[in-house]
Amino acid sequence: MIKSKTVLLVGLLLAVPGHMAIADDGNKSGEQTEKKVTMGAADYFSYCAICHGLKGEGDGPMYDVLKVPPADLSRIAKRNNGVFPNSTIAETIEKGGNLRGHGISSMLAWGKVFTEYDEDVEPEKRIQALTKFIEELQQH
Repeated sequence: MIKSKTVLLVGLLLAVPGHMAIADDGNKSGEQTEKKVTMGAADYFSYCAICHGLKGEGDGPMYDVLKVPPADLSRIAKRNNGVFPNSTIAETIEKGGNLRGHGISSMLAWGKVFTEYDEDVEPEKRIQALTKFIEELQQH
């Protein structure tokens, strides 16, 4: 089971470019949002899907080896009375947190990773894009 999930994840990682930037679209907020989701998807599949799964359901290939199952990211809004807590999710991505699945230590602080990852895109934009993508994963 892990092998098939790993093969699928590796295939997706190869299909999604790692370096995607947000272009200046002027006042075209719909296009800007689409580009954020695309960059967020690339980062999600590069960094998050290994634990949280392709659909964010907490069933990634690392599921069996983690001490505690990863959080189901697809039901964040449902667990929060139907509201997706953008600022809380962005802060958790940036600073890490005491989330399930990461053993004794808290979840990695991805803000530090994104600071060193790509000089062309501000870490805040990557975090916003990743937060937006996770919001798109919500099951209604």
